[in-house]
Amino acid sequence: MESEMKAGLQLLSEFAPHTLEQWKQAVIDSLKGADYDRAMLTKTHEGITLKPIYTKEDLEGKPWTDALPGQAPYTRGNNPDGYTRQPWIVAQVQDEPSLTRLNKTILDELNRGLTCVQLILHPSTLNGKLPSKADADKRGVPLCHLQDFTAAVQGVDFTAVPLMITGNHSLLLTMGMLDAWAKETGFDLKQLHGAIASDPFSDEEPNYDALMQMTRWAGQNAPHLRTILLDATVYEAQGASAVEELAYTMASAHQILDELTRRGFNLERVAPRFVLKLSLGSNLFMEIAKVRAARMLWAQLIKSWNGTEDAQKIWIHGSTASFNKSSYDIWVNMLRTTTEGFAGVIGGIDSLQIEPYDSHLRPADEFSRRIARNQQLILAEEAQFTKIIDPAGGCWYIEALTSQLCDKAWQRLQEIDAKGGMQAVLANGSIHAELQTISADRITAVNNRRDVKVGVNMFANPADELIRIPAADTSWLDETMQRYAQLKKDASLDPSASLQALDDMPKTECWVKKISAAWQQGADIEQISTALKLKFSPRPIHPLRSVAIMEELRTRVEASPADTRIYLINLGSIAEYKARMDFSTGFFQTAGFPLIESPGFTDLDEAATAAGESSAPAVCICSTDDMYSAHVPALCARLKALDRPPLIILAGYPKDKVEDYAQAGVDLFIHLRANAHDTNKIIANKMGVTL
Repeated sequence: MESEMKAGLQLLSEFAPHTLEQWKQAVIDSLKGADYDRAMLTKTHEGITLKPIYTKEDLEGKPWTDALPGQAPYTRGNNPDGYTRQPWIVAQVQDEPSLTRLNKTILDELNRGLTCVQLILHPSTLNGKLPSKADADKRGVPLCHLQDFTAAVQGVDFTAVPLMITGNHSLLLTMGMLDAWAKETGFDLKQLHGAIASDPFSDEEPNYDALMQMTRWAGQNAPHLRTILLDATVYEAQGASAVEELAYTMASAHQILDELTRRGFNLERVAPRFVLKLSLGSNLFMEIAKVRAARMLWAQLIKSWNGTEDAQKIWIHGSTASFNKSSYDIWVNMLRTTTEGFAGVIGGIDSLQIEPYDSHLRPADEFSRRIARNQQLILAEEAQFTKIIDPAGGCWYIEALTSQLCDKAWQRLQEIDAKGGMQAVLANGSIHAELQTISADRITAVNNRRDVKVGVNMFANPADELIRIPAADTSWLDETMQRYAQLKKDASLDPSASLQALDDMPKTECWVKKISAAWQQGADIEQISTALKLKFSPRPIHPLRSVAIMEELRTRVEASPADTRIYLINLGSIAEYKARMDFSTGFFQTAGFPLIESPGFTDLDEAATAAGESSAPAVCICSTDDMYSAHVPALCARLKALDRPPLIILAGYPKDKVEDYAQAGVDLFIHLRANAHDTNKIIANKMGVTL
């Protein structure tokens, strides 16, 4: 019976496949006259037009789609086994300045699922200085004496977990500290994995000599340690789209390769020292494609340098985005970071940090850190993404996005190279200008509510309150300075000879070894930095949030002593007014205006009287266009005749009647294409809110 059923089941003949043209025609018929391109095509901030359906024809002539996981150009990951043998590394930022609390947190979280120690250095350390009162309110780990590192990582087994520290060329000093710590403890640095990686473009003047010294020392002493950082997150934080992130980091890599090979490095020795820190936003498929495109772009870049396939592998550290995070309805950030972490894993990142949902507002507490860590553990253990290999492979949509991102980023890379390279375009300000244009466009899309940010510009919760930002805990500074004072009293420590050796040291010698000796003899970071004549000129970064402008308006409205209520005048039956009443409610709640709802009025005198008795400074009329045509002029006349005439707002934009309604007394129109921020700002200003 079963064989007869199989023999009789001929799906291809009974259900003939339809062509793309047939499908498109069916869609056009269902649109009932609406424009297909307007209704079905979506343009992204990357300049990519998303189609409603993709087929294999979209990937014709793309030979890389035939590559398997673990094969060049590594779009599908470096490992043929995906995560099945080696899961991604679960990282989490450690920026506690109190070393006692820091060490306790690290050990606790390593026992609760963390698989990496990721330190964020204090700003004073990144500038080669001892901490001072001016920096007391800033977060980050102060590594200013050898004893600091010892205290921070006490009890950590670095044969089992990698170490990750990223920053500027001050990491040359940190690397010397690591060398000194290994000598003091007897740790074999050949067993250490991870990154102490410097981004030369984090300074106005890149220090390639320091980068060269770090890379050379790692090659000789810590073969599994990466030393060169390509940081895309600084561009994402300023509003860059996926194309700019990829183009800027690859342009940076191109210039770094040029600088280091000119200093005598072999490409095959340098390429494995790179780590790409890539942001992960909430546009799920775009972010998956971005990770895959980053691998392919790196492979193509190294191939253009005649590098081997092994050198064409890049380590990608994923970090959840900051540009899209909100301060209102802050719990939505958990959903955003879950989507972002999911995208990174599906895209094939090698290590991942999910930022706590409140990290942009305050130091993360135990709860928010645990949630962020558990998001990764859920993806690994409950979603079981460690059991599959490249789940995105063969998805025409993702593969097409990957291809388009690569094409656009590579073209942008070539343009940057033609203008003198990444350093040149950073120095002349063109990158900053480009980011301003892109971020302004993305912020406008939020203000227009084209880009939905739940809890801020859509479905805002009127009962939500901003989290109070606590005063910074500066007690760590006293603890730190007391520790440094005790070290100065230690007669067994005399760094003068080692500091003199640093001052006289030629560039041909190994700086890290000399720095290591200075640390061991009791030198502090400021003394070592001065002896090496290191100069720090941090490149200014202006992080943005796409919803910040809307949130600021709402904050001002809610804090204002002015009366900011809006009375909703609903005309007709519920079927007639509900759609626009709901729209108006959502529109006004984005700015925090208190709303007064009314029943459906059929008598204009009653409507005007009720509005007047409410004493609300503004009213919004909600109903259908037909009801407006019949009643708006007369209702406006009654409202204008009140003792305190309110601001009159109309929900909708009937084009052929706008002028007539404006002459009748309508002050403002709210509608789908209105800029919610700008319109609400006008309303707030007319109500007397200080802006």
